[in-house]
Amino acid sequence: MTPLYKRPKLTLHEMRLPLFLVATISMAVSVVVLLSFDSKVNGITNVNNTYFSMKIPENWRYVEHSNMGMAESPSMGPVNLLALAPVDFAESLVVNKDKESPYEKMFNGGAYSTFRQDTDYSNKNSTLEAYVKHRINSLIRGVNLTSQQDTIVGNEKAVRVEGNGINKLMNLKYIAYLVLHDKDPYYLEYIANVKDFQKYLPHFEQMVKTFKFVK
Repeated sequence: MTPLYKRPKLTLHEMRLPLFLVATISMAVSVVVLLSFDSKVNGITNVNNTYFSMKIPENWRYVEHSNMGMAESPSMGPVNLLALAPVDFAESLVVNKDKESPYEKMFNGGAYSTFRQDTDYSNKNSTLEAYVKHRINSLIRGVNLTSQQDTIVGNEKAVRVEGNGINKLMNLKYIAYLVLHDKDPYYLEYIANVKDFQKYLPHFEQMVKTFKFVK
């Protein structure tokens, strides 16, 4: 049967939409944490690494990465990134064995999140305002920002931005928390298909509330 609608391919420009980079998706993974899941948001798993700790709902899966692109081991760097997705989408978006863009995979549904130290930002003496401006101007492509507000993350001043995908990304919605801790930038983000956005948003916001800096 010939499909009634063929989804458009994303351009490289549009694939830079979220703050997580394509390199994050193509990272080599050495440890995948598989959990015993239920549907309760208050069922949690505690996660601690070198830079931050947080609590993850048990109906999500996550993978840990270091800035070397590998999960923590004696020969690799410390963990500074978690990639997460609800269990229904984790095999495709987090394990992601075929290394395809998660944006196309979420064209018909899905949700994805990353919590990470932003090692790509080179200004070591930045203010929060400068970091937020840099990220909005340089990396949030294909998004119509609908809100920007001050908040607190991990007892630090932060900025929360939210937006809707436009053009070929119109099926996606986006949220990011941008924060500095000891002059190091971090971002906590959530991107989802519009039909799944509200369903998993409380899970993401709960994880943000439990996020704490270790150092």
